[in-house]
Amino acid sequence: MKNILFLNKFYTPKIINIIYWASAILYVLTGLFLVIQGYDAEERLQGLFLFILGPILARIVAELTIIPFKIYERVSKIADNMAADEEKQSAENKEQVDL
Repeated sequence: MKNILFLNKFYTPKIINIIYWASAILYVLTGLFLVIQGYDAEERLQGLFLFILGPILARIVAELTIIPFKIYERVSKIADNMAADEEKQSAENKEQVDL
């Protein structure tokens, strides 16, 4: 509950993943439909391009949307490691002062 209220955990990357898979499946199905049911060669060619390039485009958009979340995760890990190192160093300094 604390993660939800204070935004400590992001759910958007999971939602983006679901949207990516749904859009990739829709691109493939729409492309196949156009290839099979297209009225002329131009429509069938468009279906072929949609079948091939649609999932690739969906992947690119999803990756570009996820990048800021991945950067945040890495920066958070670095900050946590730095805080742990500072605590360790201050404890060592305190021990040296006590001696």
